[in-house]
Amino acid sequence: GGSREPNVNGGFEAASFAGWAVDPDASGSLLLVGGHGHSGSDAAWFGAIGPRGDTLSQTFDTLPGALGD
Repeated sequence: GGSREPNVNGGFEAASFAGWAVDPDASGSLLLVGGHGHSGSDAAWFGAIGPRGDTLSQTFDTLPGALGD
């Protein structure tokens, strides 16, 4: 463990969902990466049509007791 880089493309700096598992609402969705990020130039935008909503997720390794940056 510990070999993967945490938070790959965490700020959507690749202008895409690269590094993220994307699960759009089954009823339809508008998911995009565009401007106006909290920090940096891009952000993820969600527009689920159905009640379930959209999800983005990442899995990464951590060390017990270690503090995040």
